[in-house]
Amino acid sequence: MECLATTWKRVPLRKQQLFTEEALSAARANTIALGPEALSASAFFLARAGRLLNGGDAAGAARLAHQAASLDSALEYLPTLFQSETKLDTSPHVYAKIKILMAAGFAPPPLIDFFAVTATKLGLTEEVRRLLDHDSLLRVKHPNAADAPDLISLSLELIQDKVYFEEPTDRAIRLGWRRQGLREGHGTPVLQRMFAQFRQAVEDYCAALPADSSHPFLSNRPSSFDILGWSVISGRDTHHRSHIHPESWANGVYYVDVPPIVSETKTRAGWLRIGAPRRRGYGKDNGWTERWIKPEPGLLVLMPSYFHHETLPLEVDQQRVCVAFEISPSHASSGKM
Repeated sequence: MECLATTWKRVPLRKQQLFTEEALSAARANTIALGPEALSASAFFLARAGRLLNGGDAAGAARLAHQAASLDSALEYLPTLFQSETKLDTSPHVYAKIKILMAAGFAPPPLIDFFAVTATKLGLTEEVRRLLDHDSLLRVKHPNAADAPDLISLSLELIQDKVYFEEPTDRAIRLGWRRQGLREGHGTPVLQRMFAQFRQAVEDYCAALPADSSHPFLSNRPSSFDILGWSVISGRDTHHRSHIHPESWANGVYYVDVPPIVSETKTRAGWLRIGAPRRRGYGKDNGWTERWIKPEPGLLVLMPSYFHHETLPLEVDQQRVCVAFEISPSHASSGKM
C-alpha cells in the first residue's frame, strides 16, 4: 500500500488528473476490465478521500470513495482510506472514521465488513452482533406452492446455455456451471414467473426489516430496486469460496433442483454456510454467528450483501440447480459473484 502511494506521488499532477478521468470514464462506460490502472486510480481516490475525512469533509470523502468503488467494487485498497502519511491509523480511529463515512452515505458491503472486523478487534461484540444479526437480517422463505413456478420446467430452462467456470480469479465459484444474465422482464414465461416471486419476496423482506437509521444496511434500504440473477449448476466438486457481494445491497439464492445427497446432515454436502470466513477464526464469542442452511426445492434465502457465505461440494455424481441473485437500487443495478 505504501509503495503504491509513493509511486503515485511521483506522477505529475496533470497526468494524475488525465489518468483518473480516463479511468473513470471507461469504468462508467463499462468498457474496461478491472486491471492495474483501475486499481491504482481507485487507491488514489481512496487516499484523497482519507485526507478529506481527516480534514472534516465527510461529504467530500464519501463522493471520492464512491468514485473509487466505481473502479473497483471490491475496494481492494480500502485501508488506504484510513492511512496517514506514514502508517495505518489504530483501530479506534479507524472505527470512528468508518462511522462518520457511513453516516455521510458511503456504506458498500466491503466497508461494512471492514467495520465489523474493526469492531471485532476492539472487542465490541454487541456492535458486531448488531451488524450480523441473523434473526432480523437473514430470511429463509420456505416453499409456497401457490406462488412457485413449475420447478421441473424451470430447472430445464436454467441449465440451457451454461458456461463452465474452473477457478476464476474474479468469482467465488469453483468447478461449476452458470447461466449468465438473468433479468426481470426477459426470457421465457417460467423465468418471468420466477422473477415475480423474487420481487414479492424482496418487497416483503424490506417491509419486515426493523427501522434503524444508524444501521448502515437498514438506513440504505432502497425505495426501488432491480434484480439481476444467474443460475448455478453444481456437480460433484462444485463449490463456492466464502465471499460477499460488493456491488449490491442484498442478495439471495433460490433452490430449484436439489439432489438426495443434501439430506445427509452429518456431511452437509451442498449446503449453504453463512458466517465469518474460516481463515479469520471468528465465532459466536466474537459476535460472528454461523448458520447452515439445507437446500430444498423452492427454498429462498435473502441476506445483506456483506454477509459472508460459502457452499460445500456434493462429492457425488448428482446435480443441484439454483439461482443466485442480487438486489440493487434501481439506479445502480449490477452484479458479479
